[in-house]
Amino acid sequence: MAEKKNKRDSKDQASVFLRCVAEFADIDRDNIEVIIMPNPKRRHSKSRTRQRRAHDALSVPQYQTDTNTGEPRLPHRIDPATGTYKGRQIIDVKESE
Repeated sequence: MAEKKNKRDSKDQASVFLRCVAEFADIDRDNIEVIIMPNPKRRHSKSRTRQRRAHDALSVPQYQTDTNTGEPRLPHRIDPATGTYKGRQIIDVKESE
C-alpha cells in the first residue's frame, strides 16, 4: 500500500533542504526558519485564465481636436500652447521668440 504524505513530511523535507543550503552558504543552522511558498492547488482552466487576462489589454488614448489651433490634445486638459480650457483663459503663457 502506498503511504499518504502529510504536511509534516513536506515541512521536514524543506527543513532538511534549508539545512543543506546553510552548510554551503555559511549560515547559522539553528536560526533557520522554514518558509514554504504558497502554490495553487489546482490548474487554472484556459477559460479562467483568459477571463482574467481580458482586462489587461491596453487602450488607445482618446484625442480631441482643439477648437483654436486644430491640433489633437487630450480631453479635460489645459492647452499648453494657449493656456485655455473650455474657451476660458486659465494660465498666462509666455510667448517664446
